[in-house]
Amino acid sequence: ICTQKEDFLKATKVLFTALASRGYSRTFLRNCYKRFLQIKPQIVSSLVPFITTYSDSTVKL
Repeated sequence: ICTQKEDFLKATKVLFTALASRGYSRTFLRNCYKRFLQIKPQIVSSLVPFITTYSDSTVKL
């Protein structure tokens, strides 16, 4: 996980170099990179509440 763009670009280069040496084409890697950078809508699912009765054994949850 990279928080800085510079770190992300370095990590991407290392990963893509390793994948290219394993036979992945530059076109495939470029398409993956472009797809990764596309903004995707966030899907928010409804939360299910966890309700339980008090017990000494559940304190450690």
